[in-house]
Amino acid sequence: MLVIKPDSSTIDAFISPPVPIYMQFYLFNVTNPDEIRFHGAKPALQEVGPYTYEEVRTKFDMEWNNTDDTVTYLQNKTFFFREELSSGLESDRVTTINALMVAIAKKVEQLPSAIQALVELVFLRFQETLFITKPVSELLFKGYEAPLLSELIKYTGDPTNSKGKFGFFYPVAAEGFGDNDDLLLRLIWTQLEAGFDLFESYVVGDMLFYGFQLPEFNFDFSDIPGFDMTEGLNGTLYEILSKLQEMGVNVQPPESLESNEIHFMKNHTSDGTYKVKTGAGGVSNYLKVMEWNGSDMLKYWRTDYCNMINGTDGTQYPPRVTKDRVLYLYTSELCRSLYLTYEKEVEFRGIQTMRFIPPKDVLEDPMVNPDNQCFCIPDMNSCLGASMLNMEQCAFGAPVILSTPHFYQGNQEDIDSIGGLYPIKNDHETFLDIEPKTGVVMRAMKKMQINIPLKQYGNLPSFRNVPEVIFPILWVNESAEIDTASAKDVKKAIYLPFTIVDAICGVLIGVGVILLCIGAYKFMGIRRSRNQHKL
Repeated sequence: MLVIKPDSSTIDAFISPPVPIYMQFYLFNVTNPDEIRFHGAKPALQEVGPYTYEEVRTKFDMEWNNTDDTVTYLQNKTFFFREELSSGLESDRVTTINALMVAIAKKVEQLPSAIQALVELVFLRFQETLFITKPVSELLFKGYEAPLLSELIKYTGDPTNSKGKFGFFYPVAAEGFGDNDDLLLRLIWTQLEAGFDLFESYVVGDMLFYGFQLPEFNFDFSDIPGFDMTEGLNGTLYEILSKLQEMGVNVQPPESLESNEIHFMKNHTSDGTYKVKTGAGGVSNYLKVMEWNGSDMLKYWRTDYCNMINGTDGTQYPPRVTKDRVLYLYTSELCRSLYLTYEKEVEFRGIQTMRFIPPKDVLEDPMVNPDNQCFCIPDMNSCLGASMLNMEQCAFGAPVILSTPHFYQGNQEDIDSIGGLYPIKNDHETFLDIEPKTGVVMRAMKKMQINIPLKQYGNLPSFRNVPEVIFPILWVNESAEIDTASAKDVKKAIYLPFTIVDAICGVLIGVGVILLCIGAYKFMGIRRSRNQHKL
């Protein structure tokens, strides 16, 4: 019986899978940043990559429960750059959207225009621009220095594992981007209280009528609704703060906040606590995820249906997989469960496998597939198009949208809104190739794309002219496949017993046929003898 236990022969492979796992990152380089920022041009993107990292997984802190036949564990993931499998170097520089700036803009878009104007000054103070150019290594795991983030971190408890850096797979103290409206106000307070260094000598009248200029900036606040500072609000920025307080705008610094982290695949970390079935209670539940982070339900979506935790982690399924079976997969990166259905038979390294893919319904437009309406966050007015998933709840309020690469199987209008997207089934579809007798995944390609929603957030001048699009940042292919030598061993282990059984069955059938013929011959002989005796 297929069971995972501390002394089983497969425990080492369970703790640390021997099959190499690779993360192949494809980044979108923005080739027309100024046209987008100042003229609302259609983004023109150039895909670069892959930048390949080897992923090493190790399960630890395992706790075995014989009562409910489960094992609970954490899993560390470590990534190593593999230059020989990449099409570039980690030092390659890529231009992409400033996700931190967009996150702040989204946070303040519903706040009073006066506060939005002060946030714009904060952007200027820290020289934040809508597009940045950084090395691949810093955009991914290492992070880049972000002085504005360093200031924000001071008000989230200053977590020791966050160093004022930002990267798409680098941890960020993110509670302030979630439900708390005070974090940016506290930042404004302290910057104004400190004299705002760079702008201390400026008065609002100068900003209104003459504007001010820094490299790549030229802002004029005179047309911001509700931000008429001409009457009684001239002065230094600190003096403006007092006036805003008199107007009833709450910019008092609140108490220190607790912090959380937002990241999808941070290096040297676990993606949560898993509780899975060992198979001791029945092979049908082998490695089924029962709980994640101590709960048998998620909390990100609007209904229990969307919050269900179903399936395995995608590395193994129960034996005897059939074409009509629906396979379920829980993936913490997507903060949800998926299902896959049979597509076709595929031979891989001499082994017959069944290919399973997520059908279009999984990420179909909620208006087309009502089952997906509970993924509309926060309500039905916020539904995204096909191929997309709003991760805001899962990412502590950060504006992150996951999708299929190049919006594969998405709405054509979303694909057409971005230059440089070419969705192709063979390149951009997720699939699992499974050996049906054992349920072993022989080859897996799990693909997803990270996007940022870009639009005119509130009245912020930095976003005044930008187009409204779902802006692709990068896509990643998490791949694993058994090597040739291992495939030969697996083939022997899988097929030799069945070949022997088939041969034995064939011999037994042959013997049975012979015995049947002999019996029939004898029966006919006896019958003939009796007939002759009667005559």
